[in-house]
Amino acid sequence: MLKAGKADSRIQLDSETTLAGILQEVWHYKFSNRSALERILDQHKEKVVDLLARVTTVSVETQRIVGAMKTARH
Repeated sequence: MLKAGKADSRIQLDSETTLAGILQEVWHYKFSNRSALERILDQHKEKVVDLLARVTTVSVETQRIVGAMKTARH
């Protein structure tokens, strides 16, 4: 029953487990044409909670660094 809702910042793993407050930056960090988070959800299904935390951290930090690099160029 895995459902990811970008608009409401939630990932529902099953009927009892919902991860809320997923930052929008996470959905924008992409490998090829899909976000890293979407790839993890597709490949690992129920084993994702720890992995989601790690991917979220990497995604947010990478987006922060890219933003800082863009600002530094101007």
